[in-house]
Amino acid sequence: MKRWNAVLVCFLWLSIIVLSGCAGTNKKTVIKPVENNMKKIAVIGESKIYYPRRGGQSPVLDLEASKKAMDIHFYDIEAILKQRGYEIQYCKPAGVGYLYINDENLVVKDYGTDNSTWKIKGGGPVFEYMDVKENKEFGRAVRRAFEHITAETNAKQYDSYLPLAYDFDLAALRDFTKADTVCFSSITGNRYTEGRKAGAALSQIGSIVLGPQIPIARFTGIEMFARDMVGSNLACIDTSTGTLLWSAWQAIFDDPLNEKVDIMKKLLASFPERGKPLNP
Repeated sequence: MKRWNAVLVCFLWLSIIVLSGCAGTNKKTVIKPVENNMKKIAVIGESKIYYPRRGGQSPVLDLEASKKAMDIHFYDIEAILKQRGYEIQYCKPAGVGYLYINDENLVVKDYGTDNSTWKIKGGGPVFEYMDVKENKEFGRAVRRAFEHITAETNAKQYDSYLPLAYDFDLAALRDFTKADTVCFSSITGNRYTEGRKAGAALSQIGSIVLGPQIPIARFTGIEMFARDMVGSNLACIDTSTGTLLWSAWQAIFDDPLNEKVDIMKKLLASFPERGKPLNP
């Protein structure tokens, strides 16, 4: 017994030594605050509001709802960045449906065209605003940036300075916007019909009454989760080097078209004031 006690004491001391060594290593590798050279910022936006479908089908993109979500939320970015001391050189939406690079057809619902539904080939965007439509070089640079930057930052959810350099048409972005930094905004969201929401609520009640052993959703085809959601991503890059300077992602369970939802205020809560370090 004494021998096992001695072994245990040795093990504990060894663990403390190892952990102490690890802690020391971490302290030595902490990234120092990075100088913030952002002064003149351009903000370019895109949006995608979907209606999820059952049976594993791809969701339907609502074109008009996507445009409306852009009108409601996008321009809040400009106001917040101005409050932080930045000069806004350019702040306009680029389009709807960027980043859709699936080979499958995308089902689009346009409530402004007699409730018509149509399918388009993957590749996006579904709709482009005038600036990117009329200026081809700028439009190509914007599309490439959305496809590469926001796709990666959405997946990894960065929230600080990260020295990643992107090799795309920086000159086209810089020449058109006259900005030292371009921030790419992506607004996404899901909306469910009232019928789907009511069905999900009844399914949850049934699960409580009958117990989790009864797979109600499997027998009825009614999902147990149908909540509206709005999300937003912002990724800012240096137009001279292509370095990703700042990125964050925020999501809220609410209707994407609810004007009272302050998604951008939450998203930009940690965005540094002008002149303050990028990763304090």
